Amino acid sequence: MVAVLAFGSLAGQANATGPGGWDDVGNGGTPGTAALNGAVRALNSDRPGTLYVGGDFTAAGGVAGADRIARWDGTAWSAVNSPTSQISNGAVNAIAYDSMNGRVYAGGTFTVPGGNHLAVWDGTSWASFCAVIPGTVTALQVIGRSLYVAGAFAAPAGVPSGQRLVRCDLDTGAASSTVVDVAHQFQGGL
Repeated sequence: MVAVLAFGSLAGQANATGPGGWDDVGNGGTPGTAALNGAVRALNSDRPGTLYVGGDFTAAGGVAGADRIARWDGTAWSAVNSPTSQISNGAVNAIAYDSMNGRVYAGGTFTVPGGNHLAVWDGTSWASFCAVIPGTVTALQVIGRSLYVAGAFAAPAGVPSGQRLVRCDLDTGAASSTVVDVAHQFQGGL
């Protein structure tokens, strides 16, 4: 609900009103073109004045390098990448922002070096974060100094009871289980 409300307030700052009273969220670099050229799978507005958008798009607002994850400030799109560090495959399904360290976390079907489906942007580059998540990440949530990671994955290395849900310490990157033991982990097929 928070993301939707923030999205509405950011979108309300856009320049043009579209059909039915909806406001455009920028354009694809040329008036009348779509701002994003693919599906949007994730929204996050935890950083004041910023809407992070993730998905399988390869262009946001006509900005080079704004692939799979981009930032809308109410006026313009920008990349959450650098020319040398991008999420260059798959899709971003989940985004979390840590206000204590200003880092952005992304999870999805993409992989970063090492085969991880979870990455952190430190303002300069994307890097693998926490234990290697061996499958699709579908949700991320920061609570306190922990990042909760959920999805369709088997237990990350070193966390035998971390199937489908694992906790990552935001300060150390250490992974831990959210349940007492393997007998209490989330069940069901991957």
